Amino acid sequence: MGPLGSVSKHLKSVIRRCKLGESDFALVEGERLVTSVAKLSRSPPSYLLSTCPHLLARLRDRCRAGHRGQIGDCVLVTDRLMSQLADAATPQACLAVFPKPDPTKAAEIRQRRLDAVTSGGLRLDYSVLCWRVSDPANVGGIARLSWCLGARRLLMTPGSANPWLPKAIRAGAGAHFDLPIVSNCAEFSDASQLLSAFSRILVACSARPKDSLLLTGSRELADTLRQDAGSSICLLLGSEANGLPDELMKSLNEAAPERVTMLHVPMSDYRQTASLNVAAAAGIVLHRLYSLAAGGDLLDPVADAAADRLSSAGGR
Repeated sequence: MGPLGSVSKHLKSVIRRCKLGESDFALVEGERLVTSVAKLSRSPPSYLLSTCPHLLARLRDRCRAGHRGQIGDCVLVTDRLMSQLADAATPQACLAVFPKPDPTKAAEIRQRRLDAVTSGGLRLDYSVLCWRVSDPANVGGIARLSWCLGARRLLMTPGSANPWLPKAIRAGAGAHFDLPIVSNCAEFSDASQLLSAFSRILVACSARPKDSLLLTGSRELADTLRQDAGSSICLLLGSEANGLPDELMKSLNEAAPERVTMLHVPMSDYRQTASLNVAAAAGIVLHRLYSLAAGGDLLDPVADAAADRLSSAGGR
């Protein structure tokens, strides 16, 4: 049978809701991402669509191999129909619809894995909290970095982009199906709630370097993190457009200044460089945290000395 030029109303409805991030399912596009998610997901795809019969057969076999032969409907479709169903501006030759993971089970599995890979270092229990980060690509990028660099979970306040939008999933590169992601976390919307949930708040990255610790070269930060080993740490990220509210920062510093650490990343010329992309800044800080958690040295004397010189030259 040749490729189909149409699919059921039910499947169209499922995909439409996936594109809005309003479904119990997630839209996964592209051979590489579908293959990765098939390995990570605890459930097989409910639907698998492709414009190429050989690709469809290959993906079907991969999905079956990871899920004891179980798989949902496999459908060969026309290029025109794929362009209508896909979310990406340049549709790839396949897409799949996977059930979203159970966040509770994901959290249990994540913690066991982190305990295994960080057994030689400090026990740093750190989560990432995005405060109204509204770009889905940034949210997906932060999810990918959090997943790769040892964060226990990713939390999103109300006003942040939906992490299950297809654009965020593509940027996440599979992270959504292994890293616990919790959206609309209204319980972390003020200072008192944050301080109740976490022992230390790391604010990255402050636009006020005179009030904050230099990420590289700061032995004070390393000592602080060593003291916090075993405690819950929150890496707080604000939106690129507005950053973190001044009222929130004031409340945090008034309530428990000893538990709030503001960081900034050195740049070649601070006065001329506006800012780092929020996902890039998150990656730099998370790499520092993971280095310590995995047993490495948080501080590289040579790199840190160079960073200090760059920061001094740029003006603090």
